Amino acid sequence: MINIVTQVAVTLVASLILMLASTNLIGMLVRGFFTAPEMENVHDAIKNEYVKGQRATNIIALVLIIIFLGALYHFWNIGLVIAALMLMASRVPDLIWEIRNGRKLEMSDMARPKFHLLSMVLSWASLPVVWYALYGR
Repeated sequence: MINIVTQVAVTLVASLILMLASTNLIGMLVRGFFTAPEMENVHDAIKNEYVKGQRATNIIALVLIIIFLGALYHFWNIGLVIAALMLMASRVPDLIWEIRNGRKLEMSDMARPKFHLLSMVLSWASLPVVWYALYGR
């Protein structure tokens, strides 16, 4: 009984850490592809510098994602890489909605992203994948 409780606790902590790392990394990458709505009414020189900064951020984010996924594979296994990719994919539709609307997505929003249900299923489905990656053999 204690072994199962320990496995569930470790799985939840590992999923939380994986979720925080992967959603922040994909957030850096995706935000670099869109111009912030606040940048529409600024001078062209400032907008050009903003775009240059976005390109640099995209390159850095892509390199960090590759390093992160490579480290997960090297130190653990492909299961955690799959779980991280599932979490990253589940975050993208919400993130695009937040960028376009200029605010965080809330539970009461009626105009949810088109793939909201798929995103939710992917994020919850990553839990058993993490458990299997850690304990299933």
